[in-house]
Amino acid sequence: MARKLVLITLVSLLIAALLAPAAFAALTDQQQKNIQDIYQKMEALKKQLADEYLKAGVITEEEAAWMKERAELKTQFRLERDAQGLYGPRCYGGGGMRNGGGFRGGAQGAGFGMRAQ
Repeated sequence: MARKLVLITLVSLLIAALLAPAAFAALTDQQQKNIQDIYQKMEALKKQLADEYLKAGVITEEEAAWMKERAELKTQFRLERDAQGLYGPRCYGGGGMRNGGGFRGGAQGAGFGMRAQ
């Protein structure tokens, strides 16, 4: 019985320790503005990148338009998450353990997906 109580207590403390940083993490208005500015700069650079690829003939106009739309949607998504208090960079996409290293769910899929030539 005592072992079970100790185990339950340890698990509860572990859960509380994992949730505590998120509960206390709050950005100031200036920090939020700085982050929003960075997201908007990233969007502008991604659109510029799409234009450069288009000029170089690497992608089609449709693909450039898709890249630009995707950049806008990602910025909108990030800003909406921040407004909900869900801060922080996110790495979406699969991956798993590849090439003998890395961590599960790495950052594959976090950028533009370019078509194979």
